[in-house]
Amino acid sequence: MADSNGSVSSWPGFVDQLNKTFMLVRDAFGYALPGAAFLAVGIVSHSFSLCEVYCLLLPYHMPPWMAFLAVVAVSYAVGGVMAAAAYMPFMLAKTAVWWLYRRPPETISSPPTPAEIRRATRTAWLVKHPTEVTKEILDIRINYPKLIDTLDRRETLCLLAASMSSALLYGWLVFYYLKLHFGTIILCGGVVTYIQFLTGLPHLRRVAEATRQVELEDPPKKDPDFRQLLADLITAGTAALRKIAP
Repeated sequence: MADSNGSVSSWPGFVDQLNKTFMLVRDAFGYALPGAAFLAVGIVSHSFSLCEVYCLLLPYHMPPWMAFLAVVAVSYAVGGVMAAAAYMPFMLAKTAVWWLYRRPPETISSPPTPAEIRRATRTAWLVKHPTEVTKEILDIRINYPKLIDTLDRRETLCLLAASMSSALLYGWLVFYYLKLHFGTIILCGGVVTYIQFLTGLPHLRRVAEATRQVELEDPPKKDPDFRQLLADLITAGTAALRKIAP
Protein backbone atom coordinates (compact mmCIF):
# COMPACT_ATOMS: atom_id res chain seq x y z
CA MET A 1 0.00 0.00 0.00
CA ALA A 2 1.24 3.46 -0.76
CA ASP A 3 2.10 5.49 2.34
CA SER A 4 0.94 9.02 3.11
CA ASN A 5 3.78 10.51 1.08
CA GLY A 6 2.71 8.63 -2.03
CA SER A 7 5.65 6.18 -1.95
CA VAL A 8 5.32 2.45 -2.23
CA SER A 9 6.13 0.51 0.94
CA SER A 10 5.35 -3.06 -0.18
CA TRP A 11 4.35 -5.29 -3.06
CA PRO A 12 0.58 -4.60 -2.62
CA GLY A 13 1.41 -0.92 -2.72
CA PHE A 14 3.32 -1.46 -5.95
CA VAL A 15 0.31 -3.25 -7.43
CA ASP A 16 -1.90 -0.39 -6.29
CA GLN A 17 0.39 2.05 -8.06
CA LEU A 18 0.15 -0.06 -11.22
CA ASN A 19 -3.63 0.09 -10.99
CA LYS A 20 -3.49 3.87 -10.70
CA THR A 21 -1.17 3.96 -13.73
CA PHE A 22 -3.66 1.79 -15.63
CA MET A 23 -6.40 4.28 -14.81
CA LEU A 24 -4.23 7.07 -16.21
CA VAL A 25 -3.63 5.05 -19.37
CA ARG A 26 -7.36 4.40 -19.58
CA ASP A 27 -8.10 8.11 -19.33
CA ALA A 28 -5.45 8.87 -21.95
CA PHE A 29 -6.87 6.37 -24.45
CA GLY A 30 -10.53 6.81 -23.55
CA TYR A 31 -10.69 10.59 -23.36
CA ALA A 32 -7.53 12.51 -24.33
CA LEU A 33 -6.86 10.60 -27.57
CA PRO A 34 -10.44 10.87 -28.94
CA GLY A 35 -10.52 14.53 -27.92
CA ALA A 36 -7.30 15.13 -29.84
CA ALA A 37 -8.81 13.28 -32.83
CA PHE A 38 -11.86 15.59 -32.78
CA LEU A 39 -9.59 18.65 -32.72
CA ALA A 40 -7.47 17.13 -35.50
CA VAL A 41 -10.58 16.84 -37.68
CA GLY A 42 -11.16 20.55 -37.08
CA ILE A 43 -7.59 21.36 -38.14
CA VAL A 44 -7.74 19.17 -41.26
CA SER A 45 -11.05 20.78 -42.25
CA HIS A 46 -9.41 24.22 -41.92
CA SER A 47 -11.99 25.32 -39.37
CA PHE A 48 -9.01 26.54 -37.34
CA SER A 49 -5.26 26.20 -37.66
CA LEU A 50 -2.28 25.51 -35.43
CA CYS A 51 -1.11 29.05 -36.14
CA GLU A 52 -4.32 30.38 -34.60
CA VAL A 53 -3.78 28.17 -31.56
CA TYR A 54 -0.20 29.43 -31.27
CA CYS A 55 -1.33 33.05 -31.51
CA LEU A 56 -3.96 32.36 -28.87
CA LEU A 57 -1.36 31.06 -26.42
CA LEU A 58 1.38 33.54 -27.34
CA PRO A 59 0.30 36.39 -24.98
CA TYR A 60 0.55 34.06 -21.97
CA HIS A 61 4.26 33.30 -22.62
CA MET A 62 3.84 29.64 -21.73
CA PRO A 63 6.88 27.36 -21.72
CA PRO A 64 6.56 24.44 -24.14
CA TRP A 65 5.75 21.92 -21.42
CA MET A 66 2.93 24.08 -20.05
CA ALA A 67 1.50 24.59 -23.54
CA PHE A 68 1.62 20.82 -24.05
CA LEU A 69 -0.24 20.25 -20.78
CA ALA A 70 -2.83 22.85 -21.82
CA VAL A 71 -3.42 21.02 -25.11
CA VAL A 72 -3.71 17.69 -23.26
CA ALA A 73 -6.20 19.23 -20.81
CA VAL A 74 -8.33 20.59 -23.65
CA SER A 75 -8.17 17.24 -25.45
CA TYR A 76 -9.23 15.48 -22.26
CA ALA A 77 -12.21 17.83 -21.82
CA VAL A 78 -13.28 17.39 -25.44
CA GLY A 79 -12.87 13.63 -25.12
CA GLY A 80 -15.16 13.67 -22.10
CA VAL A 81 -17.84 15.33 -24.23
CA MET A 82 -17.28 12.73 -26.97
CA ALA A 83 -17.68 9.87 -24.48
CA ALA A 84 -20.81 11.49 -23.03
CA ALA A 85 -22.31 11.84 -26.50
CA ALA A 86 -21.55 8.19 -27.30
CA TYR A 87 -23.06 6.83 -24.08
CA MET A 88 -25.96 9.30 -23.93
CA PRO A 89 -28.59 7.02 -25.58
CA PHE A 90 -27.87 4.26 -23.06
CA MET A 91 -27.81 6.65 -20.11
CA LEU A 92 -31.15 8.15 -21.13
CA ALA A 93 -32.72 4.71 -21.52
CA LYS A 94 -31.32 3.53 -18.17
CA THR A 95 -32.55 6.66 -16.43
CA ALA A 96 -36.02 6.24 -17.92
CA VAL A 97 -36.22 2.61 -16.76
CA TRP A 98 -34.98 3.52 -13.29
CA TRP A 99 -37.44 6.39 -13.02
CA LEU A 100 -40.41 4.24 -14.04
CA TYR A 101 -39.56 1.26 -11.85
CA ARG A 102 -37.55 2.76 -8.98
CA ARG A 103 -40.22 1.77 -6.42
CA PRO A 104 -40.81 -1.95 -5.75
CA PRO A 105 -44.29 -3.25 -6.58
CA GLU A 106 -46.75 -3.45 -3.70
CA THR A 107 -48.18 -6.76 -4.84
CA ILE A 108 -47.20 -9.44 -7.35
CA SER A 109 -49.93 -11.34 -9.16
CA SER A 110 -49.84 -15.05 -9.78
CA PRO A 111 -49.56 -15.60 -12.65
CA PRO A 112 -47.84 -12.24 -13.35
CA THR A 113 -49.67 -9.74 -15.51
CA PRO A 114 -48.18 -8.46 -18.79
CA ALA A 115 -47.28 -5.20 -17.03
CA GLU A 116 -45.38 -7.11 -14.33
CA ILE A 117 -43.57 -9.19 -16.92
CA ARG A 118 -42.62 -6.03 -18.77
CA ARG A 119 -41.41 -4.49 -15.53
CA ALA A 120 -39.28 -7.54 -14.67
CA THR A 121 -37.79 -7.65 -18.18
CA ARG A 122 -36.81 -3.99 -18.21
CA THR A 123 -35.46 -4.11 -14.67
CA ALA A 124 -33.31 -7.12 -15.56
CA TRP A 125 -32.05 -5.23 -18.63
CA LEU A 126 -31.02 -2.33 -16.40
CA VAL A 127 -29.23 -4.50 -13.85
CA LYS A 128 -27.37 -6.56 -16.47
CA HIS A 129 -26.38 -3.61 -18.67
CA PRO A 130 -22.59 -3.55 -19.26
CA THR A 131 -22.32 0.02 -17.95
CA GLU A 132 -24.09 -0.82 -14.69
CA VAL A 133 -22.15 -1.41 -11.46
CA THR A 134 -23.56 -4.26 -9.38
CA LYS A 135 -22.81 -5.71 -5.97
CA GLU A 136 -21.48 -8.93 -7.53
CA ILE A 137 -18.91 -7.05 -9.64
CA LEU A 138 -17.77 -5.01 -6.63
CA ASP A 139 -17.45 -8.21 -4.57
CA ILE A 140 -15.20 -9.73 -7.20
CA ARG A 141 -13.19 -6.52 -7.57
CA ILE A 142 -12.54 -6.36 -3.81
CA ASN A 143 -11.97 -10.03 -3.00
CA TYR A 144 -10.56 -11.36 -6.30
CA PRO A 145 -9.13 -8.34 -8.17
CA LYS A 146 -7.14 -10.42 -10.66
CA LEU A 147 -10.37 -11.87 -12.08
CA ILE A 148 -11.49 -8.40 -13.12
CA ASP A 149 -8.40 -7.51 -15.21
CA THR A 150 -9.85 -8.80 -18.46
CA LEU A 151 -13.09 -6.91 -17.85
CA ASP A 152 -11.16 -3.70 -17.23
CA ARG A 153 -9.15 -4.11 -20.44
CA ARG A 154 -12.26 -4.82 -22.51
CA GLU A 155 -14.05 -1.88 -20.91
CA THR A 156 -11.13 0.39 -21.84
CA LEU A 157 -11.22 -0.82 -25.44
CA CYS A 158 -14.99 -0.28 -25.54
CA LEU A 159 -14.59 3.23 -24.12
CA LEU A 160 -11.91 4.00 -26.70
CA ALA A 161 -14.08 2.69 -29.55
CA ALA A 162 -17.11 4.68 -28.36
CA SER A 163 -15.21 7.92 -27.82
CA MET A 164 -13.17 7.63 -31.01
CA SER A 165 -16.18 6.83 -33.19
CA SER A 166 -18.02 9.75 -31.59
CA ALA A 167 -15.04 12.04 -32.23
CA LEU A 168 -14.82 11.09 -35.91
CA LEU A 169 -18.56 11.11 -36.61
CA TYR A 170 -19.29 14.33 -34.76
CA GLY A 171 -16.10 15.85 -36.10
CA TRP A 172 -17.36 15.28 -39.62
CA LEU A 173 -20.83 16.55 -38.68
CA VAL A 174 -19.57 19.68 -36.91
CA PHE A 175 -16.65 20.74 -39.12
CA TYR A 176 -17.57 19.43 -42.58
CA TYR A 177 -21.33 19.09 -42.86
CA LEU A 178 -22.86 21.70 -40.56
CA LYS A 179 -19.77 23.92 -40.23
CA LEU A 180 -20.95 25.16 -36.86
CA HIS A 181 -19.74 28.35 -35.25
CA PHE A 182 -17.49 27.98 -32.20
CA GLY A 183 -20.20 29.38 -29.93
CA THR A 184 -22.68 26.79 -31.19
CA ILE A 185 -20.15 24.01 -30.60
CA ILE A 186 -19.69 25.20 -27.00
CA LEU A 187 -23.47 25.27 -26.52
CA CYS A 188 -23.89 21.72 -27.85
CA GLY A 189 -21.05 20.46 -25.68
CA GLY A 190 -22.62 22.09 -22.64
CA VAL A 191 -25.99 20.47 -23.34
CA VAL A 192 -24.39 17.03 -23.76
CA THR A 193 -22.40 17.30 -20.51
CA TYR A 194 -25.45 18.58 -18.61
CA ILE A 195 -27.48 15.59 -19.80
CA GLN A 196 -24.61 13.39 -18.65
CA PHE A 197 -24.79 15.06 -15.23
CA LEU A 198 -28.57 14.58 -14.94
CA THR A 199 -28.43 10.92 -15.99
CA GLY A 200 -25.32 10.34 -13.90
CA LEU A 201 -27.02 11.16 -10.59
CA PRO A 202 -29.37 8.12 -10.67
CA HIS A 203 -26.45 5.98 -11.81
CA LEU A 204 -24.38 7.28 -8.88
CA ARG A 205 -27.23 6.40 -6.52
CA ARG A 206 -27.29 2.83 -7.82
CA VAL A 207 -23.50 2.57 -7.49
CA ALA A 208 -23.69 3.82 -3.90
CA GLU A 209 -26.40 1.26 -3.11
CA ALA A 210 -24.32 -1.55 -4.63
CA THR A 211 -21.26 -0.38 -2.67
CA ARG A 212 -23.17 -0.50 0.61
CA GLN A 213 -24.09 -4.13 -0.10
CA VAL A 214 -20.51 -5.29 -0.69
CA GLU A 215 -19.36 -8.04 1.68
CA LEU A 216 -15.66 -8.44 2.46
CA GLU A 217 -14.55 -12.03 2.93
CA ASP A 218 -11.67 -11.04 5.21
CA PRO A 219 -10.81 -7.77 6.92
CA PRO A 220 -8.22 -5.73 5.01
CA LYS A 221 -4.71 -6.78 5.95
CA LYS A 222 -2.51 -4.04 7.27
CA ASP A 223 0.48 -3.43 5.04
CA PRO A 224 3.82 -4.05 6.80
CA ASP A 225 5.85 -0.94 7.54
CA PHE A 226 9.27 -1.84 6.15
CA ARG A 227 10.86 1.32 7.53
CA GLN A 228 9.81 0.41 11.06
CA LEU A 229 10.87 -3.21 10.55
CA LEU A 230 14.30 -2.07 9.35
CA ALA A 231 14.65 0.30 12.32
CA ASP A 232 13.72 -2.52 14.73
CA LEU A 233 16.21 -4.83 13.02
CA ILE A 234 19.01 -2.27 13.35
CA THR A 235 18.13 -1.70 17.02
CA ALA A 236 18.11 -5.44 17.73
CA GLY A 237 21.42 -5.91 15.88
CA THR A 238 23.03 -3.04 17.78
CA ALA A 239 21.88 -4.50 21.10
CA ALA A 240 23.25 -7.92 20.14
CA LEU A 241 26.65 -6.45 19.18
CA ARG A 242 26.85 -4.61 22.49
CA LYS A 243 26.33 -7.87 24.34
CA ILE A 244 29.02 -9.63 22.31
CA ALA A 245 31.55 -6.80 22.46
CA PRO A 246 33.89 -6.90 25.50
